[in-house]
Amino acid sequence: MTNSDADMAGDPLAEAQERVQVCREAGDRPGLAAALVILSAHLQNAARLDEATAAAQEGVGIYRELDNRPGLSWALENLASRHAAAGHFPQAVEAAQERVHINRDTGNRPTLASALITLSAYLQNNNQLAHAITTAQEGTQTYRELNDQPGLSWALENLASRHAAAGRFPEAVEAARERVEISRETGNRSGLAPALVVLAAYLQNADRLDEAIGNARESITVFRELRNRPGLAWARQNLRRIAIALGSRQPFEDTVPAPFVREAPAPALAPVATVSRTDDHMEVYTVGEDGYVWGAWWDGEWHERFRVGTKRFPPGTPLATLSRNESHMEVMAVWEDGHLWSAWWYDGEWHDWFQVSGQVFPLRAPLATLSRNDDHMEVYGVGDDGLVRGAWWTGEWADLTVGTRVFPQGTPLATLSRNESHMEVMAVWEDGHLWSAWWYDGEWHDWFQVNDTVFPEKAPLAALSRNDDHMEVYGVGDDGRLWGAWWDGEWRGPFTVGTHTLPRNTPVAALSRAEDYMEIFAVGEDERARGAWWDDGVWSDWYDLGTRRFPKRTPLAALSRNEDHMEVFAVDGNGRLATTWWYDGPWHDWSDLPVALVSVPDGDIVFGTRRVLTLGRPIQQISTGGMMEPLVCTEAQVVCGSDGSWEFTAHLDNHETECDVSFDLELNLAGTSRPFTFVLRGDLSAAGDGYATRVGSRIQGVPPSRTFRESGTFELLRDPDFWREVFKAGATFTLTPPAWKFWPENADAEEPEDAVTSGAGTG
Repeated sequence: MTNSDADMAGDPLAEAQERVQVCREAGDRPGLAAALVILSAHLQNAARLDEATAAAQEGVGIYRELDNRPGLSWALENLASRHAAAGHFPQAVEAAQERVHINRDTGNRPTLASALITLSAYLQNNNQLAHAITTAQEGTQTYRELNDQPGLSWALENLASRHAAAGRFPEAVEAARERVEISRETGNRSGLAPALVVLAAYLQNADRLDEAIGNARESITVFRELRNRPGLAWARQNLRRIAIALGSRQPFEDTVPAPFVREAPAPALAPVATVSRTDDHMEVYTVGEDGYVWGAWWDGEWHERFRVGTKRFPPGTPLATLSRNESHMEVMAVWEDGHLWSAWWYDGEWHDWFQVSGQVFPLRAPLATLSRNDDHMEVYGVGDDGLVRGAWWTGEWADLTVGTRVFPQGTPLATLSRNESHMEVMAVWEDGHLWSAWWYDGEWHDWFQVNDTVFPEKAPLAALSRNDDHMEVYGVGDDGRLWGAWWDGEWRGPFTVGTHTLPRNTPVAALSRAEDYMEIFAVGEDERARGAWWDDGVWSDWYDLGTRRFPKRTPLAALSRNEDHMEVFAVDGNGRLATTWWYDGPWHDWSDLPVALVSVPDGDIVFGTRRVLTLGRPIQQISTGGMMEPLVCTEAQVVCGSDGSWEFTAHLDNHETECDVSFDLELNLAGTSRPFTFVLRGDLSAAGDGYATRVGSRIQGVPPSRTFRESGTFELLRDPDFWREVFKAGATFTLTPPAWKFWPENADAEEPEDAVTSGAGTG
């Protein structure tokens, strides 16, 4: 085998290009047509979309010249997919329509059914919703006539989606319900579970909430029987969303039960992410058991835990963080839709989660990030198709693909940038060897094998750079030893660190606090966290890092905010986030960071000694008897503080209606030796064009979407023993939703007898 042959082996894109060339030289037109279409698919996977489209178009042209109708149908299917991947939906529609016409003419009914459904999707993306619906209906009917139950189920899924996109939710419900019944009749439990979730969502949109709740509950039961944990998390979130829409706070089987507040630990083995944006600042993040991303920050002391944004992720989701300058931090993760999402902090304020990329990743895909200058950042992960995909930012986000090598889903990546002109991405391929792809001065270089060390499949790696001309990478090999390699102009090694062995696939953390110093950390077979350091040319043996034990393979996170500091974080077996640190001397033993507390009804934040109880939607609207637009209360909560304070908050949207409203809210505490009840009473006047001003016990002139607050103090709330008893006794708070009273604009007018509407549900 020649060197060029060896380079090509295992590279599908290069093999496809070679096949095209061979067919051209041989004058094999049928073979060339097929080779071009296959090449177009590999070019699309390599994110070379213009070349992919051109190859598919040439293949279509040859099949048309050959009058090969089956081949032309297949080529048009691929050409439409290439156009759609590039966002060229009018061209995708044109190619898909020609494919439909061919299969009508040839009488190929099974392929016609599939072609119609695919065309309907492109029509929807091209904003031709009416045509998309009629096309999906024809495809559905064709599958029904063919008695193809799996095809019919797929067609109904698409037809329901077309109806929903057009806002036709009753029709979407009808199609989704038929899909559910097909799954029941065929015994397809794995298809039934997601079909029930989707049906429940359409029922919610059709305002048939009781039916939606029933289907959502059944979906949870089926996912549980299948032991499909990601699906179960999705179904539970769907149930919670429907319950909130229903306005009920009654505990469902799969929502969090009482008591009033609880700790929000992270699951054991939860990944931890850290970032430091200045010498005097650091932050750490995990995904809690409640699915929220929780953070803590240090600027001389650790502050109370806080929640990052409003999005929930499957517990155990890895996070990736970076800071490109002192005023910026970013946290990224793959959400349940398979897309990459990010929340960012800039100059003092967090911004909620947004979708970064349209590329698709597996659930809980590990991510890696880097920033090579103040105005640049990148994020990478192994996509659903095994290619290393990601996005880069220089003012706005854009998708990227690194090289052509395909890795197993879930493969962890390690990244670094040793200067502004360089980036490196590393991973263990399916052959067990360490591979790397590198970017230098504007161009990515494809993957190459670094050395012959053998690692387990999906072995986690850690990489660092201690100066512009040096980089290093580490991982636990097949033999349990920690192996490393380094680069100082060329790759050297491999070498081993220390004498201890580690469990295979143990995550490793690494840092460099100075140009002549490096340190690595991992959890050993005996469940002790250990470290080893390199100082001016020599590696030490492993040493114990504190006295706490952690489950094997617990991920550690490490950072250094200056030359005299190092810090290591981990989640222990009890879900507690702990830290140990070194500052210009010995290591300090592990200590717990502040605990994240959440209120039970729907997991809202509780800060330190401030206890929050949320009603969610105590009432959807207050009827106005048809005289004017309804008043809507979208959220209400009571916050109790250890200083004895309480505050009731109601968020109101009056749709520019002028009205007066009063309320009575009763709060009861039971389950402790000192039960108590108190009632909050207040009045407000809501006027669409006014401003919030307090007059006596009233707020007058509340404009749309303003927040109303009442507050006071109770001595009992000052007593720390009271709160300890609340936690230990499992005491419960019950909120009797406000009895809202409404009357027209004239506040002095006599209140109508039928003006009272009570909210439903308890917290």
